[in-house]
Amino acid sequence: MTPVSNSTDSADFRLKAGVEAFKSRYCDENELIAAILRRSVKPLLPDPILDVGCGLGDISTGAFGDRQVILLDRIVFEGGMAAELHRRVRGDFFEFDPAIHGTPRTLLFCHSIQYLDADAQKLGAKVRLLAPWNIVTVLNSNDGARGQILDWAAANIP
Repeated sequence: MTPVSNSTDSADFRLKAGVEAFKSRYCDENELIAAILRRSVKPLLPDPILDVGCGLGDISTGAFGDRQVILLDRIVFEGGMAAELHRRVRGDFFEFDPAIHGTPRTLLFCHSIQYLDADAQKLGAKVRLLAPWNIVTVLNSNDGARGQILDWAAANIP
């Protein structure tokens, strides 16, 4: 897991361009999500915030621009948003090392939990290892593996 470099991977660049085109053509729900997070939960969340699967970084930039945020994604989104206090790290959530990148006090999963391993126990072990004070999830639906993860979280996280 490494901090993001300035090199551009053509596949990652095409993915970023596709995401931006979709948002500009149809709907950028991330602006709405950022506004809700900023108004509703921002005062409750301690730094640093680990934004898992941050994508372009637009949600954290819009919601937590003045907070310390680690923007974590397996894909490099060159030119993506990042506020001054934000730091981009390329890597996998299950390989995230708090000794290297800092211990997050808040985990943020916005439209990303569905891309994590469907093994709720593996996810639970990583969350217990990181021991955040807060976990925030933004989901499209609560069925399938996501529903199992939410059920596990409700039963195992105080």
